[in-house]
Amino acid sequence: MDQCIAFQYCGLDDSADPEHQLCILHSFSLEKDKNLFLEAFNKHRKEKGDNFFSFVFPVSPQFKGGFDGNVSFFGATFREESRFHETEFRGNADFSATTFEADAIFSKTMFKGLADFGHATFKGAGKFGNAIFEKDVRFESAEFTKSAEFLETIFKGITNFGNCEFRGESRFMATQFHENALFRFAEFSARPTFIFASLSKADFSLSTFNNGANFAETMFKVGPFDFLGCKFLGKTNFTARADSKAPAIFADAEANFGSVLVEPPESLVFKKADLGKVRFLDTDLRKTEFTDVTWPREHGSHGRFAVYDEIASNEQESPWGRIERLCSDLKLNYEDRHDYARAGDFHYGEKEMQRKNPVTPLTHRLFLAGYKFVSGYGEKYLPPLVLAFVLFFVCTCGYLAFGLRPKDPIHPEKINRTLQVTKLHDWPRAAHYSFRVMTLLKPDDYLPLGFAKTLVTIETLAGPVLLGFFALALRQRLKR
Repeated sequence: MDQCIAFQYCGLDDSADPEHQLCILHSFSLEKDKNLFLEAFNKHRKEKGDNFFSFVFPVSPQFKGGFDGNVSFFGATFREESRFHETEFRGNADFSATTFEADAIFSKTMFKGLADFGHATFKGAGKFGNAIFEKDVRFESAEFTKSAEFLETIFKGITNFGNCEFRGESRFMATQFHENALFRFAEFSARPTFIFASLSKADFSLSTFNNGANFAETMFKVGPFDFLGCKFLGKTNFTARADSKAPAIFADAEANFGSVLVEPPESLVFKKADLGKVRFLDTDLRKTEFTDVTWPREHGSHGRFAVYDEIASNEQESPWGRIERLCSDLKLNYEDRHDYARAGDFHYGEKEMQRKNPVTPLTHRLFLAGYKFVSGYGEKYLPPLVLAFVLFFVCTCGYLAFGLRPKDPIHPEKINRTLQVTKLHDWPRAAHYSFRVMTLLKPDDYLPLGFAKTLVTIETLAGPVLLGFFALALRQRLKR
């Protein structure tokens, strides 16, 4: 008889499957004897240790007492339910490229060393409820055909689910990720559930959620959390617990939702979320639901509300045009919801980005600078009111200083004395004249002299403009 082609791992001949030159441990034959397999398996484990490279298990053996050292199931195949319930792996556990054709049960299993399930295939349910991973674990490029259950699982090291395919249900309810959780390029066919999960930091960038995702009451603790380039193709919600004492989603944590595709557009929901350090660049937010969310403020606690991309923008290399479009989307979002105060804040941000953008023509930037100074892009009613009062006061003083004479309606050839700065009773007269000039009432009972005529022209032009800006800004803030 010839040796098994995997002789270096099993030390057996090919008597079980000479056609494929495989032993009883490596044979894929559906007819191989289960008792002979268990006999050979127990002998192998006693003599050669826990290296089960490419073994084909027609039945799940018992692993009483767990594993003291490193164990390898690399490339193995489990035909029936594989039972590792409450098993303890004290060394490293290698299940990479393993195929589980039935349910894989790792509930309440303890992994004290590194755990590797990379490129593994779970054709049945992958059950890891209440399992504990003390160190790093790798599920990279694994495929969960039926379901993936990680209920109350604890990951203490770095967890890598990159490039994973979750074709069935995937549940991470109450799961704890103490270190970085990597889901980069993962694909979820069904809607994954992360309810009550706890994440220290995570990377979901370029992942696809074909039926949305449920992050209700998920705790995003430290950050950063990256959802860059994700596809949310269904209802996706980031919602904190309604309890007033419960922290908001993303409280004090950085997150990136840039370049996210949302279909349908209204399917993305943020409720009771702290967006103080959350980026949304290149994501269409016109229909996104924002309920009881906290936006960052431009200049401390008393500034206007803004989006974090605007606040964190670099003066030299900022993508001004893209941030402008983002602010415009948020303005339209809040206008549709009749929240005009918040819409006004993002309108301000839209114009601010346009003004700072070096691509904007210089003349237009100068116009925007003046527009900002006078009325905060039409959103602030106090600046034009203050400027109007200053204009009124300066012109009143100017009329007294440069000359303002009352006309005699009966004897126009007789000009009365000029109003005097030093006479208190002349101040109300000059102020009344200035007010009528500013409001275009065309007073003709006084005659301005010298430079006072120029002041009349200036006040006639600037006064109504400032009062108009005041009225428009006030209406913008109070309209319903």
